Amino acid sequence: AAPDRHRPSPSAPLQSLQVEPTPGMRHLVATRTADGDSVRVTMDVFSNEDVDELQNELALQLAGGEGEEEDDDSKYFTALVEIHRANGKSISLQVDVDADGWEILAVQSPAMKLSDLTQADQRYLAPEYENLADPVQEAFKTFLEERGMDNDFFAWIHEAAVAKEEKEYVDWLRRVKDFLA
Repeated sequence: AAPDRHRPSPSAPLQSLQVEPTPGMRHLVATRTADGDSVRVTMDVFSNEDVDELQNELALQLAGGEGEEEDDDSKYFTALVEIHRANGKSISLQVDVDADGWEILAVQSPAMKLSDLTQADQRYLAPEYENLADPVQEAFKTFLEERGMDNDFFAWIHEAAVAKEEKEYVDWLRRVKDFLA
């Protein structure tokens, strides 16, 4: 079954959410404790679309055209949601997040950390998420929502990632301008 995109509906507060300061880094990190579970969400704010967009814009400029204004609503990011229990058990979920909603891409147990992702890693991580039975997919969605990872949270984290990416870009421009001055 094809995965649902879960649409954001603003209004519910983001309870007990703590955002770790990461100035100069390309990751946004948010943590909370929910139902005794330690939850950590890490999102790389270098959008998955940025590389393709940069390559397309460069090709357009080399061909003599002008680049386009970027639409923040079209950006999507992949978040790694790690959930750790006091008994040592853990799980991680990869979630695509955009302005229109979110969807689970993969589930790994034990939890995978960003540092675990290498080109040479050949471990079996998990089945293709979209091939899981609908009730299993729904159970993972409910599991995240019970821990505060719901439409409101993912809408907020998408906005926060866009804002962080813009801030880091402006800071980079300042450093380059200072260097060239």
